[in-house]
Amino acid sequence: MNIRHTKNRLNLLRETDLERAEEIRELYGERWEIEERFHTLKNKMKFESVTGKAAVYVEQNFLAQMLVFNMVQDMIMEAEEQTRKRGNEREYRYEVKINENIAIGLGKEQFVRLMLEDGDEKKDRMFIRLKGEVVRNTVPVRQLKGRERKWNCFNKYKCNLKPSF
Repeated sequence: MNIRHTKNRLNLLRETDLERAEEIRELYGERWEIEERFHTLKNKMKFESVTGKAAVYVEQNFLAQMLVFNMVQDMIMEAEEQTRKRGNEREYRYEVKINENIAIGLGKEQFVRLMLEDGDEKKDRMFIRLKGEVVRNTVPVRQLKGRERKWNCFNKYKCNLKPSF
């Protein structure tokens, strides 16, 4: 009788462990987009590179980086919507998305000029031109063919990551 009770308890534990593991997997899946955005901020936009040591400089750098990041993400979303519309007109072999590295590089370079420009009409034209340039730089979204990717120890260092600008 003791053995059966122990077996049933083990089976119950295993079932709850599986349910808990599934729940954790779902939660991590929901968090994955946040992880991707942190990767973009940290590695592509060089968020940790600060121009000064004083608290004022760090805060200004933080706010400027967040402004540029939000503007680039808005531009990418609008450009992807345009790309989707254009993709429905043409038939692509693969689904396409905006090249985020190029969008960040163009955004960092052009947003300063855009902010310094006088006149709303000229700003709008510059933004539309910038968005058009971003739309032209698309990359195909390809699925891996079922093989597991091999991890390469040489890609774990920052010096091996390609910068966005």
